[in-house]
Amino acid sequence: MIEGKIIMEKKNQKLAILVALVVAGTFTGCSNKTAEQSEKVAEVKQVGVLTEKEGGTKNELAAAELAYFNKELNGEYKILGQLGRSGERSSAYLMEATNGEKEKYVLKIPNSEKQATDWVRNQSEVLNLVKDLSDYQGNCNIPQYIKLGSNYVVEKYLGEDLTQEVYDSLSEEEKDGIARDMADFLVYLHAKHSPGGKEQLDRNRNIDEILEHIKPLQTEDEQKDLAAKIEWFKNRDTNDEVCVLTHSDIRGQNVLYNKETKKVAIIDFELMRDANIYYDFVPAAAASFGLDYGMFFKMINYYNATSEYKVNAEKIKLLHELGIWDECVRCSIADGNKQLEKDRYERTKEEVKRLNDAYERSNK
Repeated sequence: MIEGKIIMEKKNQKLAILVALVVAGTFTGCSNKTAEQSEKVAEVKQVGVLTEKEGGTKNELAAAELAYFNKELNGEYKILGQLGRSGERSSAYLMEATNGEKEKYVLKIPNSEKQATDWVRNQSEVLNLVKDLSDYQGNCNIPQYIKLGSNYVVEKYLGEDLTQEVYDSLSEEEKDGIARDMADFLVYLHAKHSPGGKEQLDRNRNIDEILEHIKPLQTEDEQKDLAAKIEWFKNRDTNDEVCVLTHSDIRGQNVLYNKETKKVAIIDFELMRDANIYYDFVPAAAASFGLDYGMFFKMINYYNATSEYKVNAEKIKLLHELGIWDECVRCSIADGNKQLEKDRYERTKEEVKRLNDAYERSNK
């Protein structure tokens, strides 16, 4: 039984409030320094893990690393190429089984030699968490661990990132299946362990900063509208904010789709814990949410149709909207700006409009 287990580093133990406190947005255009830091590449060391180093263009395995992992994996897999970063602390590589069956797998290795021990311990804990979900019988895939080494993990390949480009290329039937299957998994997860009671959202942040920072760029009506939404957030009805077992990090980076099997997958269960149910519907970094809003609201409709718990789609939409503005402002502050730049403000307005348009379409 899982009771409030949180798998993450101490500095991340408090999840951001549901209005996006992570200062790492992509759409909002945070500073180049932040982007460069997130693109740090690695210098090969003899121990077989990647260690961070400034500069370069790719995070690739060199010949020495390939030889090391081929030996570790007993020649059972062939490394085909890089898939990208897997969270903040590791990188992922696509592999193929060498037994002739052409099955695909993923090799994950830590980006830092110093973090390797803690990272592997974390992966072991996540593996145990996922094992507790072995009775799930739905169509949504979850991580399948094949091997846990001293400085690497092998998992079953579940698909590519469900980017907007990938999503737009799918048929309406496939899109509908994604929303339905993700909802089905969340229904299962929330019923898996329901400790009852409520979890208070972290309100230590002063969200009035949002209004003050963008006020010079808004019309009087826009100021009144945003002020009313901030007031709503402070005084909203929390009776439906029950505590259940949550994934706590549903966003584009953690949702995959396999076009061959036509199955969606939810990955990265490091934050799985007993928490406010709305953590599975509003991400910490709302502006860089990464999932199609139309699919998202369809998923909510499917969820409410079958779950013993009900979530409020309009409430989720408003939390997302405040989260988008909040992330926008915090990125601007991180860049050292005393006032929000007009182009960043306009991009944020466009994102908010896409969110609201998708919500309106979902109600027709």
